Amino acid sequence: MNKYLLLIFSIICYSYTVNAQEQDSSRLSNIKIKLDSLANIDKMYLKEVDLSTSKITLSNLLQAIANANGVNISIKGGENIYISSNFSRARIVDLLYFVCSEYNLDLEIIGNIVSVYPYKPTPIKNPSIIKYDSLNNKLSYDLIDQNLLNVAKDISTKSGKNIIVPQTLYSKNVSGYLTDVKFEESISILATINNLSIEEKQDDI
Repeated sequence: MNKYLLLIFSIICYSYTVNAQEQDSSRLSNIKIKLDSLANIDKMYLKEVDLSTSKITLSNLLQAIANANGVNISIKGGENIYISSNFSRARIVDLLYFVCSEYNLDLEIIGNIVSVYPYKPTPIKNPSIIKYDSLNNKLSYDLIDQNLLNVAKDISTKSGKNIIVPQTLYSKNVSGYLTDVKFEESISILATINNLSIEEKQDDI
């Protein structure tokens, strides 16, 4: 059982890490494209600045850059982010990219107005994969944050074994990964790693 639990935990963590990295890479690529386009529209954002800061809020830093260089920058949520850094001959577009990258921020540009705000990743939903080997009574599944009721219905349909989910758990999501494990054990493992309990009522239920 411990071997299964360790393997499941590792695979789930890896899947979430890969998805998060892909979203982060896409976010930064989009930010660079937006800033490159901005630099073509307004050359003021290509100005170089020299800054030496010690524990200044990000809001105050960007406001100071905007006021000193005649550019339009607004920021939401930067009052709780403190930054200490030393910039020499750094372009404003590069500074914007740097703070977005370092402090998990995103930005929108309207004309020559830059709005910086905390990044909210898109919730990742992966399709559930459930396979049942009727000859050997073995179950395989690949689940990441899937609705428990839908998972139970899918397993019941494919295995011919009835799985009853209490109404209080209809909205619960589950995750797990197994390949070719005896049906009863695979259900027990899925319950264990998702802090659930199971009770066998009678044959096939």
